[in-house]
Amino acid sequence: MSMDKKDWYFDQPVREDELDSAFEFVSTAFDQRFVDMGWYGIAPNGFTPADQLGVAQDAPLAMTVVVAKGRGYTKEGKRLIRKTATDKPNLGVDLNGAPTVPGVGNDRYVSLFILPGYSLSDDRVDGNAVPVKFNKELMHTLEVVAGVEAAVGTAVKPALRNDALLLCDVLLNSASAQIIDAVLPAAPVVNEIDLTRSEKWEVSAESMMGKVLKATESLDIAKNLGVAPTVDASSKFYAEAVPRAWATVDAAGAIIASYNVLSTAKVGAGTYDITLPTGLFAATNDICPMACMRNVFANGPVTTAEGISATVVRVFTWIDVPGWGFADSPFNIVIWGRPAIT
Repeated sequence: MSMDKKDWYFDQPVREDELDSAFEFVSTAFDQRFVDMGWYGIAPNGFTPADQLGVAQDAPLAMTVVVAKGRGYTKEGKRLIRKTATDKPNLGVDLNGAPTVPGVGNDRYVSLFILPGYSLSDDRVDGNAVPVKFNKELMHTLEVVAGVEAAVGTAVKPALRNDALLLCDVLLNSASAQIIDAVLPAAPVVNEIDLTRSEKWEVSAESMMGKVLKATESLDIAKNLGVAPTVDASSKFYAEAVPRAWATVDAAGAIIASYNVLSTAKVGAGTYDITLPTGLFAATNDICPMACMRNVFANGPVTTAEGISATVVRVFTWIDVPGWGFADSPFNIVIWGRPAIT
Protein backbone atom coordinates (compact mmCIF):
# COMPACT_ATOMS: atom_id res chain seq x y z
CA MET A 1 0.00 0.00 0.00
CA SER A 2 1.26 3.49 -0.85
CA MET A 3 1.38 5.53 2.35
CA ASP A 4 3.60 7.47 4.71
CA LYS A 5 6.02 5.18 6.55
CA LYS A 6 8.69 5.02 9.23
CA ASP A 7 12.14 3.62 8.50
CA TRP A 8 12.98 1.86 11.75
CA TYR A 9 16.65 1.15 12.35
CA PHE A 10 18.75 -1.15 14.52
CA ASP A 11 19.21 -0.19 18.16
CA GLN A 12 16.77 2.73 17.86
CA PRO A 13 15.37 4.18 21.09
CA VAL A 14 11.64 4.37 20.29
CA ARG A 15 9.30 6.97 21.74
CA GLU A 16 5.61 6.35 22.37
CA ASP A 17 4.52 8.98 19.85
CA GLU A 18 6.68 7.30 17.18
CA LEU A 19 4.99 3.95 17.71
CA ASP A 20 1.57 5.61 17.72
CA SER A 21 2.30 7.51 14.51
CA ALA A 22 3.10 4.30 12.63
CA PHE A 23 -0.43 3.07 13.29
CA GLU A 24 -1.81 6.48 12.36
CA PHE A 25 -0.06 6.32 8.98
CA VAL A 26 -1.86 3.05 8.19
CA SER A 27 -5.20 4.41 9.38
CA THR A 28 -4.79 7.60 7.33
CA ALA A 29 -3.93 5.61 4.21
CA PHE A 30 -7.18 3.64 4.49
CA ASP A 31 -9.11 6.87 5.09
CA GLN A 32 -7.63 8.52 2.01
CA ARG A 33 -8.75 5.69 -0.24
CA PHE A 34 -12.37 6.57 0.46
CA VAL A 35 -11.71 10.31 0.22
CA ASP A 36 -9.93 9.94 -3.12
CA MET A 37 -12.81 7.90 -4.59
CA GLY A 38 -15.50 10.14 -3.12
CA TRP A 39 -17.11 7.26 -1.25
CA TYR A 40 -19.05 8.06 1.91
CA GLY A 41 -22.36 7.39 3.58
CA ILE A 42 -24.26 4.80 5.59
CA ALA A 43 -23.11 1.37 4.41
CA PRO A 44 -25.93 -0.88 3.11
CA ASN A 45 -24.32 -4.15 4.18
CA GLY A 46 -22.74 -5.65 7.27
CA PHE A 47 -26.01 -5.96 9.17
CA THR A 48 -29.53 -6.90 8.14
CA PRO A 49 -31.40 -4.39 5.93
CA ALA A 50 -33.24 -3.13 9.01
CA ASP A 51 -29.93 -2.39 10.73
CA GLN A 52 -28.55 0.44 8.62
CA LEU A 53 -28.58 3.29 11.14
CA GLY A 54 -32.28 3.87 10.58
CA VAL A 55 -34.08 6.23 12.96
CA ALA A 56 -37.51 5.43 14.41
CA GLN A 57 -39.85 6.68 17.11
CA ASP A 58 -39.40 5.42 20.66
CA ALA A 59 -41.95 3.35 22.56
CA PRO A 60 -43.64 4.87 24.42
CA LEU A 61 -43.45 8.08 22.36
CA ALA A 62 -41.01 10.64 23.72
CA MET A 63 -38.38 13.10 22.56
CA THR A 64 -35.98 10.16 22.35
CA VAL A 65 -35.56 8.10 19.17
CA VAL A 66 -34.25 4.64 18.39
CA VAL A 67 -31.19 4.38 16.14
CA ALA A 68 -30.57 0.97 14.56
CA LYS A 69 -27.20 -0.72 14.31
CA GLY A 70 -25.03 -0.08 11.27
CA ARG A 71 -21.80 1.33 9.93
CA GLY A 72 -20.60 3.97 7.52
CA TYR A 73 -17.83 6.28 6.34
CA THR A 74 -17.64 10.06 6.67
CA LYS A 75 -16.54 12.42 3.91
CA GLU A 76 -13.16 12.42 5.64
CA GLY A 77 -12.93 8.65 5.07
CA LYS A 78 -13.34 7.81 8.76
CA ARG A 79 -15.10 4.53 9.50
CA LEU A 80 -17.76 4.34 12.19
CA ILE A 81 -19.78 1.46 13.58
CA ARG A 82 -22.81 1.15 15.84
CA LYS A 83 -22.93 -2.37 17.28
CA THR A 84 -25.95 -2.03 19.54
CA ALA A 85 -29.11 0.06 19.52
CA THR A 86 -29.60 0.34 23.27
CA ASP A 87 -28.81 4.03 23.84
CA LYS A 88 -31.53 6.43 22.67
CA PRO A 89 -30.56 10.00 21.76
CA ASN A 90 -32.79 12.72 23.16
CA LEU A 91 -33.69 15.30 20.51
CA GLY A 92 -35.06 17.57 23.23
CA VAL A 93 -31.54 18.75 24.13
CA ASP A 94 -28.58 19.51 21.88
CA LEU A 95 -25.00 18.31 22.21
CA ASN A 96 -24.30 21.12 24.69
CA GLY A 97 -27.25 20.17 26.89
CA ALA A 98 -29.38 23.18 25.84
CA PRO A 99 -33.15 22.65 25.26
CA THR A 100 -34.10 22.47 21.59
CA VAL A 101 -37.86 23.14 21.81
CA PRO A 102 -38.40 26.71 20.50
CA GLY A 103 -40.58 29.43 21.93
CA VAL A 104 -44.18 30.18 20.99
CA GLY A 105 -44.52 31.29 17.35
CA ASN A 106 -41.19 29.81 16.33
CA ASP A 107 -39.81 26.64 14.73
CA ARG A 108 -36.44 24.95 14.93
CA TYR A 109 -34.81 22.08 13.08
CA VAL A 110 -32.67 19.59 14.97
CA SER A 111 -30.34 17.20 13.16
CA LEU A 112 -29.05 13.89 14.45
CA PHE A 113 -25.47 13.08 13.39
CA ILE A 114 -23.27 10.04 13.97
CA LEU A 115 -19.50 10.45 14.32
CA PRO A 116 -16.60 8.01 14.58
CA GLY A 117 -15.38 7.42 18.10
CA TYR A 118 -13.56 4.97 20.34
CA SER A 119 -14.49 2.95 23.40
CA LEU A 120 -11.53 2.92 25.79
CA SER A 121 -10.81 -0.06 28.05
CA ASP A 122 -8.08 -2.11 29.78
CA ASP A 123 -6.79 0.17 32.55
CA ARG A 124 -3.02 0.21 32.95
CA VAL A 125 -0.37 2.43 34.53
CA ASP A 126 2.62 3.65 32.54
CA GLY A 127 6.21 4.10 33.70
CA ASN A 128 5.41 7.60 34.94
CA ALA A 129 2.58 6.27 37.14
CA VAL A 130 0.02 7.81 34.76
CA PRO A 131 -3.20 5.75 34.22
CA VAL A 132 -3.83 4.81 30.57
CA LYS A 133 -6.46 2.91 28.58
CA PHE A 134 -4.61 0.34 26.51
CA ASN A 135 -7.45 -0.75 24.18
CA LYS A 136 -9.24 1.63 21.77
CA GLU A 137 -12.23 -0.12 20.15
CA LEU A 138 -13.79 1.64 17.16
CA MET A 139 -17.32 2.80 17.99
CA HIS A 140 -19.32 5.97 17.39
CA THR A 141 -20.82 9.08 18.97
CA LEU A 142 -24.34 10.47 18.41
CA GLU A 143 -24.78 14.26 18.41
CA VAL A 144 -27.94 16.36 18.33
CA VAL A 145 -27.29 19.67 16.57
CA ALA A 146 -29.88 22.45 16.92
CA GLY A 147 -30.56 24.87 14.12
CA VAL A 148 -31.38 28.52 14.65
CA GLU A 149 -34.80 29.23 16.15
CA ALA A 150 -36.90 31.20 13.66
CA ALA A 151 -40.44 32.29 12.90
CA VAL A 152 -42.80 29.51 11.81
CA GLY A 153 -42.03 28.43 8.26
CA THR A 154 -38.58 30.03 8.09
CA ALA A 155 -36.38 27.64 10.11
CA VAL A 156 -33.26 26.34 8.35
CA LYS A 157 -31.74 22.89 8.79
CA PRO A 158 -28.24 22.63 10.28
CA ALA A 159 -25.45 22.26 7.74
CA LEU A 160 -24.12 18.86 6.75
CA ARG A 161 -20.68 17.94 8.06
CA ASN A 162 -17.51 16.35 6.76
CA ASP A 163 -16.69 14.65 10.06
CA ALA A 164 -20.11 13.03 10.58
CA LEU A 165 -23.05 11.45 8.78
CA LEU A 166 -26.56 12.85 9.00
CA LEU A 167 -29.16 10.34 10.17
CA CYS A 168 -32.27 12.53 10.22
CA ASP A 169 -33.77 15.99 10.71
CA VAL A 170 -36.79 16.85 12.85
CA LEU A 171 -38.79 20.09 12.79
CA LEU A 172 -39.86 21.22 16.28
CA ASN A 173 -42.29 23.86 17.49
CA SER A 174 -43.20 25.21 20.91
CA ALA A 175 -45.59 22.30 21.57
CA SER A 176 -43.18 19.52 20.65
CA ALA A 177 -43.19 16.77 23.26
CA GLN A 178 -42.63 13.59 21.25
CA ILE A 179 -41.01 12.44 18.01
CA ILE A 180 -42.99 10.25 15.58
CA ASP A 181 -42.23 8.31 12.42
CA ALA A 182 -42.82 10.12 9.14
CA VAL A 183 -45.48 9.08 6.66
CA LEU A 184 -43.53 10.19 3.58
CA PRO A 185 -44.70 13.81 3.83
CA ALA A 186 -44.50 16.07 0.79
CA ALA A 187 -43.48 18.94 3.07
CA PRO A 188 -41.84 19.05 6.52
CA VAL A 189 -44.26 18.07 9.28
CA VAL A 190 -43.66 19.09 12.87
CA ASN A 191 -42.33 16.29 15.13
CA GLU A 192 -41.95 13.80 12.25
CA ILE A 193 -38.62 12.09 11.53
CA ASP A 194 -37.40 13.51 8.21
CA LEU A 195 -35.05 11.15 6.36
CA THR A 196 -34.84 13.08 3.09
CA ARG A 197 -31.25 14.21 3.79
CA SER A 198 -30.10 10.97 5.41
CA GLU A 199 -26.69 10.22 3.93
CA LYS A 200 -27.27 6.74 2.56
CA TRP A 201 -24.53 4.96 0.66
CA GLU A 202 -25.97 4.16 -2.75
CA VAL A 203 -23.86 2.47 -5.43
CA SER A 204 -25.16 2.69 -8.97
CA ALA A 205 -24.80 0.12 -11.71
CA GLU A 206 -23.10 2.97 -13.56
CA SER A 207 -20.09 2.56 -11.28
CA MET A 208 -19.52 -0.77 -13.02
CA MET A 209 -19.36 1.10 -16.32
CA GLY A 210 -16.63 3.39 -15.09
CA LYS A 211 -18.77 6.03 -13.41
CA VAL A 212 -18.99 6.57 -9.67
CA LEU A 213 -22.08 8.58 -8.74
CA LYS A 214 -22.40 10.61 -5.58
CA ALA A 215 -24.11 9.01 -2.61
CA THR A 216 -26.40 12.05 -2.41
CA GLU A 217 -28.09 10.92 -5.63
CA SER A 218 -29.91 8.26 -3.66
CA LEU A 219 -32.62 5.85 -4.68
CA ASP A 220 -35.77 6.10 -2.61
CA ILE A 221 -37.44 2.71 -2.94
CA ALA A 222 -40.71 3.96 -1.46
CA LYS A 223 -40.98 6.70 -4.07
CA ASN A 224 -39.66 4.75 -7.03
CA LEU A 225 -42.15 1.94 -6.58
CA GLY A 226 -45.06 4.37 -6.37
CA VAL A 227 -47.58 5.03 -9.09
CA ALA A 228 -47.24 8.16 -11.24
CA PRO A 229 -47.45 11.04 -10.65
CA THR A 230 -46.15 10.37 -7.11
CA VAL A 231 -42.93 8.77 -8.38
CA ASP A 232 -39.83 10.92 -7.97
CA ALA A 233 -37.97 11.49 -11.24
CA SER A 234 -35.32 13.75 -9.68
CA SER A 235 -32.80 11.06 -8.82
CA LYS A 236 -30.06 9.79 -11.09
CA PHE A 237 -30.96 6.35 -9.78
CA TYR A 238 -34.64 6.72 -10.71
CA ALA A 239 -35.88 3.35 -11.91
CA GLU A 240 -32.39 1.90 -12.04
CA ALA A 241 -32.18 -1.81 -11.27
CA VAL A 242 -35.60 -1.70 -9.60
CA PRO A 243 -38.70 -3.45 -10.96
CA ARG A 244 -40.96 -0.60 -12.01
CA ALA A 245 -43.87 -2.48 -13.53
CA TRP A 246 -45.00 -5.98 -14.44
CA ALA A 247 -47.80 -7.74 -16.24
CA THR A 248 -48.96 -11.26 -16.99
CA VAL A 249 -50.13 -11.18 -20.61
CA ASP A 250 -51.91 -13.78 -22.72
CA ALA A 251 -50.92 -14.60 -26.30
CA ALA A 252 -53.50 -12.17 -27.65
CA GLY A 253 -51.94 -9.31 -25.68
CA ALA A 254 -54.61 -9.00 -22.99
CA ILE A 255 -53.64 -8.31 -19.35
CA ILE A 256 -54.30 -11.12 -16.87
CA ALA A 257 -52.69 -9.32 -13.90
CA SER A 258 -50.46 -6.26 -13.65
CA TYR A 259 -48.79 -3.54 -11.58
CA ASN A 260 -48.07 -0.04 -12.95
CA VAL A 261 -49.21 -1.14 -16.42
CA LEU A 262 -52.12 0.74 -18.00
CA SER A 263 -52.60 -1.47 -21.05
CA THR A 264 -50.95 -3.98 -23.38
CA ALA A 265 -51.44 -4.60 -27.08
CA LYS A 266 -50.17 -7.22 -29.51
CA VAL A 267 -48.88 -5.33 -32.55
CA GLY A 268 -47.35 -8.22 -34.48
CA ALA A 269 -45.95 -11.73 -34.19
CA GLY A 270 -43.95 -11.78 -30.97
CA THR A 271 -44.31 -7.99 -30.55
CA TYR A 272 -46.23 -6.29 -27.73
CA ASP A 273 -46.59 -2.64 -26.69
CA ILE A 274 -46.74 -2.02 -22.93
CA THR A 275 -48.27 1.32 -21.90
CA LEU A 276 -47.02 2.70 -18.58
CA PRO A 277 -48.22 5.62 -16.43
CA THR A 278 -46.95 9.06 -17.35
CA GLY A 279 -43.79 9.87 -15.40
CA LEU A 280 -42.77 6.28 -14.68
CA PHE A 281 -39.70 6.87 -16.85
CA ALA A 282 -38.24 10.27 -17.67
CA ALA A 283 -35.84 11.01 -20.51
CA THR A 284 -34.19 13.73 -18.43
CA ASN A 285 -33.04 11.02 -16.03
CA ASP A 286 -30.80 9.33 -18.59
CA ILE A 287 -32.77 6.15 -17.86
CA CYS A 288 -34.00 3.71 -20.51
CA PRO A 289 -36.63 1.07 -19.80
CA MET A 290 -35.79 -2.57 -20.37
CA ALA A 291 -37.93 -5.66 -20.09
CA CYS A 292 -37.42 -9.32 -19.44
CA MET A 293 -39.91 -12.14 -19.54
CA ARG A 294 -40.32 -15.83 -18.96
CA ASN A 295 -42.96 -18.17 -20.29
CA VAL A 296 -45.12 -19.07 -17.30
CA PHE A 297 -45.27 -22.75 -18.24
CA ALA A 298 -41.85 -23.26 -19.82
CA ASN A 299 -38.40 -21.74 -19.83
CA GLY A 300 -39.04 -19.10 -22.44
CA PRO A 301 -36.27 -16.77 -23.60
CA VAL A 302 -35.22 -13.48 -22.07
CA THR A 303 -36.09 -10.85 -24.64
CA THR A 304 -35.23 -7.26 -25.45
CA ALA A 305 -37.27 -4.10 -25.38
CA GLU A 306 -37.11 -0.53 -26.59
CA GLY A 307 -38.88 2.65 -25.60
CA ILE A 308 -41.34 3.80 -28.26
CA SER A 309 -42.18 6.89 -26.21
CA ALA A 310 -42.01 8.12 -22.62
CA THR A 311 -44.94 5.85 -21.76
CA VAL A 312 -44.76 2.90 -24.17
CA VAL A 313 -42.26 0.04 -24.15
CA ARG A 314 -42.19 -2.32 -27.14
CA VAL A 315 -41.34 -5.90 -26.25
CA PHE A 316 -40.12 -8.52 -28.71
CA THR A 317 -40.51 -12.19 -27.80
CA TRP A 318 -40.08 -15.55 -29.46
CA ILE A 319 -43.00 -17.04 -27.56
CA ASP A 320 -45.57 -16.89 -30.38
CA VAL A 321 -43.29 -16.54 -33.42
CA PRO A 322 -44.10 -19.38 -35.88
CA GLY A 323 -41.36 -21.96 -36.20
CA TRP A 324 -39.59 -21.18 -32.91
CA GLY A 325 -41.42 -23.90 -31.02
CA PHE A 326 -42.75 -21.82 -28.13
CA ALA A 327 -46.43 -22.19 -27.30
CA ASP A 328 -48.96 -19.35 -27.37
CA SER A 329 -49.34 -19.27 -23.59
CA PRO A 330 -49.49 -16.47 -21.01
CA PHE A 331 -46.15 -14.94 -20.12
CA ASN A 332 -44.77 -12.45 -17.63
CA ILE A 333 -43.21 -9.11 -18.54
CA VAL A 334 -41.17 -7.16 -15.99
CA ILE A 335 -40.16 -3.57 -16.77
CA TRP A 336 -36.89 -2.40 -15.24
CA GLY A 337 -34.72 0.68 -15.62
CA ARG A 338 -31.10 0.92 -16.65
CA PRO A 339 -28.75 3.84 -17.29
CA ALA A 340 -28.77 5.09 -20.85
CA ILE A 341 -25.46 4.50 -22.65
CA THR A 342 -24.11 7.93 -23.51
